[in-house]
This record gives sequence, structure tokens and C-alpha cells, in this order.
Amino acid sequence: MSMISYFWNIADFLKKNRTGIAKGISYIASSDGRIYEVRESKIGSMVARTNHIPKLDDITEKFQFNLPKIPGQIFQQMYSFFTYFCERSDVEVMLQLFYDTKEKEYILECPIQKVSKVRVEAELNPKYLGRNSLRYIQVAQVHSHNSMSAYFSSVDDTDEKAYMIYGGATCLDIKSV
Repeated sequence: MSMISYFWNIADFLKKNRTGIAKGISYIASSDGRIYEVRESKIGSMVARTNHIPKLDDITEKFQFNLPKIPGQIFQQMYSFFTYFCERSDVEVMLQLFYDTKEKEYILECPIQKVSKVRVEAELNPKYLGRNSLRYIQVAQVHSHNSMSAYFSSVDDTDEKAYMIYGGATCLDIKSV
């Protein structure tokens, strides 16, 4: 029966391999987010990406929202805000949603922002950040995509790095409702 070993990095694998502990089948985590299977025998070494790792549990990707349900009134306010700018200009605008852990309520914030057709540069309100970050949880940033179609653009991918919900709406979405 072959031995099975698990490693978080190649350095640990190589160290164990020199001592003979990693002989047989090894699984090594990679920076590309995948797991590779390494098989060692007298004829050579084989490294291949694997889709199944014995003895590990199956895990399903998901998101579990742990805060109270966001009131429909907040979505109505977002809709009204985006509709206003959609009907008057062709620029993106952004809103932020925070949860106040002390008052147990959501706060919809419209930060001061410089807007253009393809980008929003917002001055985040220090009231909700820094020392107060334990009280206020940044839940979401939602922006309009004006007349552009709804998709996550390369600008969005670059800007949206914090752990929160991101979303957007287009004039096409708003005008079709």
C-alpha cells in the first residue's frame, strides 16, 4: 500500500522527499489555487493537476449572508438614486451600504465622488472607517454603469478588492423596469 502525504508548499515536500517520508503519492497546494498530485517511484516522478483528493471533504462554493435581511426600502432608494442620474447624465455614480452593529440598522451612504463615464472615485467617509470600523460593517458598494451593459469591467476588478458585496445597474436595466 502506498503512502499518501499532504503539503502546503514545494519546499516542505522536497525536505520530506529527501528523507524518504514523501514516497508514494503526495498532494501539494500551488499558488494557482490548485492541488497537484505527485507520484514517486523508482522509475521517476510525475506531477499532475488533480480533481480529487482522497480523505478530504467535498466543499461547495457558496456565500452565506450573516446579517439581517436588507430592507426593501434601501433597494428602492438605490433605484431612485441611479434612475435620477441615468435620466440626466451618462456617468457612473456609487452608493455604499453599511450595517451599524450598535443601532442594528443599515445605513445607505452617498460618498463625495468624482464621476465619469467609466469610473467613480469616491472619498470614503471616515465616520464609517478607521476607529469606527468595529461598529460599522461595510456591506456593499453598488454603482451604476450608465449606458454601458452590466458586467464586471477591468476597472471594477481593479477597484473592488475589499471583502464585501459589489453590484451595479445600467440605464438599460433601469429603463426596462
